Amino acid sequence: MKILIADDSQTMRRIQRHILKKLGYVGIEEVSNGLEAKKAVAEDMPGLILLDWNMPEMDGLEFLKELRQEEQDVPVIMVTTEAEKTRVLEAIKAGVNNYVIKPFTPEVLKARIEETIETAEANHAAAEAEAKAAAEAAAEAEAERERQAQAAGEQDADKESGPENEASGEAPNDAPSEATVSDEAPTQSGAIEPPGDDGAPEAESTADADGDSEADGAVDAA
Repeated sequence: MKILIADDSQTMRRIQRHILKKLGYVGIEEVSNGLEAKKAVAEDMPGLILLDWNMPEMDGLEFLKELRQEEQDVPVIMVTTEAEKTRVLEAIKAGVNNYVIKPFTPEVLKARIEETIETAEANHAAAEAEAKAAAEAAAEAEAERERQAQAAGEQDADKESGPENEASGEAPNDAPSEATVSDEAPTQSGAIEPPGDDGAPEAESTADADGDSEADGAVDAA
């Protein structure tokens, strides 16, 4: 990871470089003011900036404000003699990630660097996860809109096909066919009874029997 040291004191830059090398960092660049820091950042964005406050041409606070206005989230540690609480709060408001007051020990600088980088990595991971979740939610919403549009299109197609079927004279599915109606035998309440033993209908035999009885009665009366 590249680290940029911005300090107008060559001695302070040398001390910080020595500590960083002992911590295992090798990509180290040095500048002496805010304008040089702006140029260095524009050419190659570092992974961490150690920033002095009081420098010529452009001080550290002004550089920090411009850096944040450009929406650059590179972590910045202010390394300065400005120890007043109001100054610290001003730097925090401007967007500084951590604060080291001069003079400092190697252990203090080491601890501030490690916690700053750890926090920056956690924030970056959280931002990536949030962006991924937002992208997945947007994709799901788009898929749902497509499903709804497809369902609406199918409903419209069904509505349009209904009047077409009626106009073409199609019979409902449950209507009986002509062949079925013509093949059915009619049922009559006065069905003819089957013939008796002599082959004549039973109704005629009964009438003959009644006639013979009447004639016999007439003879007897005479």
